[in-house]
Amino acid sequence: MARSSSSRDLIFDTDVGSARIRWDGPRATLFLDGVESSALDASDPTYLEFEYMQHMSAVVHSLWGPHERFRALHLGGAACALACAWSASHTRSRHVAVEIDRLLAQAVRDHFPIPTSPQVKIRVGDGREIMETVRDGAFDVIARDAFAGGVTPDHLRTIECAIHARRVLSSGGVYLVNCAHGGHANARQDIAALRAVFPFVASIQDPKVGRGGRRGNVVALACEPGVVDADEVDRSLRTLALPARITRPSQLERWVAGTPALTDAAIGYRPARLTSPIEEGDQRSLVAASIMGRLVSAAEPDATQRNVRMIMDVAGDDPDPSVRDAAVRTVRHLVEGTIGSDAPSVGEDFVAGDALSRAVARAKGLLAEKDLPAASELLSRALGPIDRAGLYRDTPTTEWRYFSSYVDRALHNRVFGGDTVLMLVPNAYFEAHLLLSLAQLSQGRKEEALAGARRIVELAPMGARARLHLVKCLEELGRADEAIEELRELLSIAHDPEGLGLAYYRMASFQWQAGNLLAAEACYVCALRFMPSMAPTVSMEMAVLSMRNPGSLRHGLSGTQIVEVLRAHDIPVAPTDETAGIVYDCARASLDAEIFPVARNFIGLLGAFTGDDVIMNVIRSIEGEPDR
Repeated sequence: MARSSSSRDLIFDTDVGSARIRWDGPRATLFLDGVESSALDASDPTYLEFEYMQHMSAVVHSLWGPHERFRALHLGGAACALACAWSASHTRSRHVAVEIDRLLAQAVRDHFPIPTSPQVKIRVGDGREIMETVRDGAFDVIARDAFAGGVTPDHLRTIECAIHARRVLSSGGVYLVNCAHGGHANARQDIAALRAVFPFVASIQDPKVGRGGRRGNVVALACEPGVVDADEVDRSLRTLALPARITRPSQLERWVAGTPALTDAAIGYRPARLTSPIEEGDQRSLVAASIMGRLVSAAEPDATQRNVRMIMDVAGDDPDPSVRDAAVRTVRHLVEGTIGSDAPSVGEDFVAGDALSRAVARAKGLLAEKDLPAASELLSRALGPIDRAGLYRDTPTTEWRYFSSYVDRALHNRVFGGDTVLMLVPNAYFEAHLLLSLAQLSQGRKEEALAGARRIVELAPMGARARLHLVKCLEELGRADEAIEELRELLSIAHDPEGLGLAYYRMASFQWQAGNLLAAEACYVCALRFMPSMAPTVSMEMAVLSMRNPGSLRHGLSGTQIVEVLRAHDIPVAPTDETAGIVYDCARASLDAEIFPVARNFIGLLGAFTGDDVIMNVIRSIEGEPDR
């Protein structure tokens, strides 16, 4: 339960430092590593001590009345002062505060008077990574107030980050950005990135800060044209105890002139994978994030030695052998000086610095350059020792598999599940076999490509990508009957819309070649159902089919007729009842357990299967929900 007062300070550790809560009657102030971060008043939840928060509130109050609903995403949680104030002043508003520090988020819930969900939800994670997973138009306000060591992390200041923010905002939404200015901090960079993406960008600050007279905060606001009434905001700002002014777009243009905007490439940032965290490398990614947050700057005394000790402390005894191996490898590379000591370099080496991952990355470049022999040689050389040693071969007690999503794994467990232990092969191992088979097929080495294709289907029996490649290899060898059987198998277990669409498209081609023209038409219609983007290609092929075979097509098959035609030609009607049932069961189970990121995967598929608005509303209702 939140406390309202205390006779002494509360001091505690966080994931990345230390924190202190100082109570003065009902008012509590949070200090992070000695720096004042947030302040709340238990007797007045609308209280905002910091000027920049008052400036942000002036914008919000100009857009929504007390009884109007809006949805806000807060990038940087700390004590959730803004979320609490806006929840109190706009009781129908809903807030998701993203805080990267897990221990801090828990302490804030324990000791501050923060409204409970759904009014204010606290989600642990990196603000940008979470924003990248949010659906388009999900929020009306995004408030960026994230600092580490007194500065905003650069990956929250780039053009690419601004692009995601604009995507996530509703058409009438506003992006509010707290920028430090003065000293080493330059708000002009933040504003330059916003101006590259948003059509309307203004700023709010004490005039002395804008002129460079002193350090302080600049609040940038970005939105679509006509959303913000600058005059109304300016009038509100003048009523504050310490008045501020709004700098309009034309004036702001002159202020930032000549300042280059940050980009992801310039800072070495690579967006996180957005697939569900089921892949083999995900545990390394989580550990890498912890390591990157604790790295000592190269300018510090004995930086290398301190970082080596830290990496081994964090990962040296991890139960995951790939994490332990990554720790030893990264430490060796740091000592040898073969990687930089900056966070992006260390993180990348930790996650994907093994020889096989490097070979895959190089092979992709060679394939892009059409150097097929070199790519094949590189991949064969990298895979040879692994396969000769039988490292990832099934045994009577163990199966090695690759999954691209939670759904893949859940379906595999239900369809192929047995008494064996299921292990995940490295992502690079699967990719290497797939790329090698693709290169061999392009070189005309069809039998070798087929052997590789069968291997990747063994590794990923639920994966549409693997089985469609096998179909292609069989087709190239003139083994159409076998290719059709593989497509039947894929349609009996396929679940993702893209996989289903491509499977039906390929089946249409084979049915056409076999003279089963009505079956081809039915497959084309099914392909379009799952992949509407294929409409130009499918329309052209159906026109050719109709022209060559006048009167052979019905043009406008009903749903019942399609099912009848498919069943008459022994083609599965996908998704099958078994597959849809498993997806439904998993959706219900993950919802009941409040594992919302997993639930969204399954519910999204149900929505794609049925087109049911009720199901899509369920997805919207859990958007931004944290795991329990």
